[in-house]
Amino acid sequence: MEPGISHLKHGHRINRNRLKGTQGDQLNAVLSAAGMNLRKLLRQAGKTWLYIRWRLNPAEIQLYIIFNPNTAFYPESLN
Repeated sequence: MEPGISHLKHGHRINRNRLKGTQGDQLNAVLSAAGMNLRKLLRQAGKTWLYIRWRLNPAEIQLYIIFNPNTAFYPESLN
């Protein structure tokens, strides 16, 4: 729980609330969590897209990984 809260505070600027009152606090927390979940969803969609492209043309994806070494693409993790 604590690493998730820390990530929200630092990565989504939840440490400073710009909305008023208790309802603003709650809304800020929900919107920050929704943004975090959307980022996870988009990351997984990108991995799935790479996996589909890899299945269709493995050589193209191998070149992509060679020229983008920070890409975390592991096709066995999608099975």
